[in-house]
Amino acid sequence: MAGVQRVSKLVKYLPRFGWSCTVITPKPIHYYAYDNTLLEGIPSGTRVIRTPSLCPQRMARIVLDIKAQITSQPYRPPEYLTSSNRRFMSALKNFLIPDEKIGWIPFALWAGIKEIISGNYQAIMTTNPPESVHLIGLALSAISGLPWVADFRDEWSRRALRRHQLSLTKWVNRKLEKTVVSRADLVTAVSPKMTADFASLHQEKSANRLVTITNGFDPEILPYHPRVNRSGKMLLTHVGNFTDRSSAKIFLNVLMEMKRAKPTLNKELSVRFLGLLRYEDAQLVETYHLSDVVEMCGYLPHRQALSALLDSDALLLLMGEGLEGSRILLKTFEYLWARRPVLAIAPRTEGVRLMEELGVAQVVAPSDKRSIRDKLDRLIGQFHSGILEKTLPQIDLTPYSYLEQVRNLAKSLDELAGER
Repeated sequence: MAGVQRVSKLVKYLPRFGWSCTVITPKPIHYYAYDNTLLEGIPSGTRVIRTPSLCPQRMARIVLDIKAQITSQPYRPPEYLTSSNRRFMSALKNFLIPDEKIGWIPFALWAGIKEIISGNYQAIMTTNPPESVHLIGLALSAISGLPWVADFRDEWSRRALRRHQLSLTKWVNRKLEKTVVSRADLVTAVSPKMTADFASLHQEKSANRLVTITNGFDPEILPYHPRVNRSGKMLLTHVGNFTDRSSAKIFLNVLMEMKRAKPTLNKELSVRFLGLLRYEDAQLVETYHLSDVVEMCGYLPHRQALSALLDSDALLLLMGEGLEGSRILLKTFEYLWARRPVLAIAPRTEGVRLMEELGVAQVVAPSDKRSIRDKLDRLIGQFHSGILEKTLPQIDLTPYSYLEQVRNLAKSLDELAGER
C-alpha cells in the first residue's frame, strides 16, 4: 500500500508548508487490505471526495458487499494473492488502456470540475499508478488553466508489467505518457534514476520541470527504540506483499536445506513474513516443514508493522529479477529507519543500491542459493556472537523522511503558483 502511504503523507505534511489538500478517490474497491490507521495525522477538515467508479475492482466490491448483506458476514479482503487473479488483472491491461481504472475517469473528472468551480485552488496533482489519473489531471488542467503536477510512483510505458502486453497497447501507452509528460507543468518521480529516465525519454521537457520526490519514513508514527531480544534466537522479518515479480520460493527452499542440515535451526532462527504471500509460497511453508521456523502474519496495520521492524534483529528484502532499475520501494526507507541489518535477496535496483552504499544491506542475487545460505549463516553467527548491530554504521536519516521530501515538493508548488 505504498501508494496510499505516499498520498496520505503528502496530505499530512503539505499543510505545514501552506498547502491544504482536497482528495478525490473512488468508493471502496475489492482490495487485499484496508488500513484506517494510515489516516492518522491527516489534518482535520481535509476534504475527501469519494466517487462512483466502473473499474472491475469497484464492481467486484459492490457484488461482495451485497453478498455480505445477504449472508450477514462482513466484507473480508483476500487472504492470499492468487495467480489466477493476477493473470486476470494483467490480461485486462491489454484491453483497458491505460489501465483497468479507466472506468473511474468520468466520475473523477466531473467531481474535479465541480470542485474547481466552487473552490479556490492553486494547483492540481495526480499520482500513478493507476495511469488513468494522469488523464484526469490532463483534462482538469486544460479546462481550468491551473498548474498540474504529474507524480510518478512507477514507470509508465517502460514498466516491467507491460513487457508482455500487445504491441498496440504498448504503443498507445507510450503516446499517452509522452502527452502527459509534455503537458504537465511539473513531473515528479520517486527516484533519481526514474527522473533521469524521463529526461532521456522526453528530451523536450526542461530539466527544472523534472523533480525527484522520493518516498520516505514518517518520523512521527512511532518512537524509535533499540531491539531487546530475550528469546535467544535471531528474528528475521520481511515486510511487504508478494506479486508476480516477487516470490519467497527460493528463500524457503534455502531454509528447507538449512533445516535438513541442522534440525535444530528453529532454536537459532525465526523468520516472520508480514504481508500477503502468494498462495503457492504459503503452501511451501507446509510442504517444506518450516512451520516451526516461519511465521506468516498476514497484513498488519502500518503502525504494527513498524513496531515489528523494531522488534526484529535483522530484516529481509525479497525481490524478483526483472524489476525496473529505477525502483526504490517504500520499505527501503522504513528499513533504514529501523536501523537493522538487511539481507537483500534482490536485483540491484536503485533502492537496494542505496541500502548497500549506506552499509546497511548485504545483497545477494535472487537465484544464487549458495550465497543466500552463506549470508544467512553469517547473520545468524553474528547474532549469536553479539556483534550483529555493531556492524551497522551511523547514518543521518533526515533526508529520507517524508517531512523533508514534502518540504521539497512544497517549494516546487510555490514556484508553480508564483508563475501564474
